[in-house]
Amino acid sequence: MIKKISSIHKSLKFLEYVCQADHGFRLAEAARVLGISSPAALNYTNAFLDEGYIVKDVSSGKFKASYKIVSLGFMTLKNNRIFNVSTPILEVLQKEIDSPVHLAIKKESVGLCINVVGDDGRPSISTIGSEFDLYCTALGRAMLAHSDDDEVDLYFEKRSLVKKTPKTTVDKEILRKIVLKTKEEGYAIDKEESKLGLCSMAVPIFDDGGKLLAALSIIVPFDCRDEDIAPLYSKAKSTASDLSKVLSGLPLEELNFHIR
Repeated sequence: MIKKISSIHKSLKFLEYVCQADHGFRLAEAARVLGISSPAALNYTNAFLDEGYIVKDVSSGKFKASYKIVSLGFMTLKNNRIFNVSTPILEVLQKEIDSPVHLAIKKESVGLCINVVGDDGRPSISTIGSEFDLYCTALGRAMLAHSDDDEVDLYFEKRSLVKKTPKTTVDKEILRKIVLKTKEEGYAIDKEESKLGLCSMAVPIFDDGGKLLAALSIIVPFDCRDEDIAPLYSKAKSTASDLSKVLSGLPLEELNFHIR
């Protein structure tokens, strides 16, 4: 029994690697990155080729994830109540401000994007199902600001901070002040700290008892002044309140989907 579980685990790790290989992969590369033998890499590749989860690019000779994997993801979203109840609410805000809207939860020491509405080709915080750092994103800061103090202290104590862009703040004391300011003002801002070309604002979402559930973000113009932020914050906060009502009614295990 243990052997079977181990084999499934390795197969899933291989599939995760396939999905993350942006430009495809070669067998030798997969073996090296995953720490497996070349024959093992070949066996995994052939198995997923046979099932249609991997395709081979004739011109480059590299293997890539197929759209069959994407279809599985869409089927999962279709059956996920968080996605279903949040999408109509996010769509109202997106149309009102004409800007992409993201919804995310905190997964231990990283953020997890669980919905995106209005992807218009501009630099994006994240894609559905992908993780992102908390310290340099508006979404992450909004969630850190309303986490337990001990949790925040532990985060800054253990988390390695790297500059994502030349504008990324990595000084932990400055970041603590930013988190505190975020809590006082009710919203967080990221001006090209997580990704060049991206400026966003985020607000927290609470349950009925005032406990942090998630965070909502919108992409804002770089030249946003305080007087420009105010109406956007008001709209985002109103949407967060609407999301709170529907998310608070879901079972705990659904609010924590994908969290291991």
